[in-house]
Amino acid sequence: AVEVTVRVEGQNQTLVSRTTVTVPTVAPTPNGSDACAGGSVGAALWAATGGNWHGTYYAGFGDYLVTSIAGESYTYPDPNSWETWINGKSAYGTCSSPVQQGDEVLMLVTRCEMDSNYICTNPPVLPLELTAPTTAAPGVPVAVSVKRIANDGTKTAASGATVAAGSDSSTTAADGSAAITLNQRGPVTLKATLSGSV
Repeated sequence: AVEVTVRVEGQNQTLVSRTTVTVPTVAPTPNGSDACAGGSVGAALWAATGGNWHGTYYAGFGDYLVTSIAGESYTYPDPNSWETWINGKSAYGTCSSPVQQGDEVLMLVTRCEMDSNYICTNPPVLPLELTAPTTAAPGVPVAVSVKRIANDGTKTAASGATVAAGSDSSTTAADGSAAITLNQRGPVTLKATLSGSV
């Protein structure tokens, strides 16, 4: 058994905050049959959600197409769907993707508005990476940085992202940088948002 972190980002809210789980080595059955491989992303997701995910099994691919996580569901022809990321890269397959000790799993809602040739015409939905100091003094501006992560793990500056922390917010410049001033003491959660991004 290995331990990994799992986070699930729904379309409008975080469904599972970043949590560490022990990945089951016994295969779960998300639709009541058709086992999902133990030691896989699907098994880790099963542990993180208490078994609250479902999907359609495709024998030809030997894998599940995830349709629902924690009650948030998407099925064709809805252009939204669930996508698997491992360690900052898009991954193929939920139950066919094995995980290793310390891996970081992210499930997010992607979108594909297909044309008549089944090609996505909209920009891809990509996650953001927000970096900031671990500590800051009240009333003193601190530098933060936001980047968009491409499917292959490549990172580029995220211009125009909003970074919110406590009662303060700021918009990133062309290089993805911004400054935030925290006026209160104690732990503060920072969040970056940008249209078309997670």
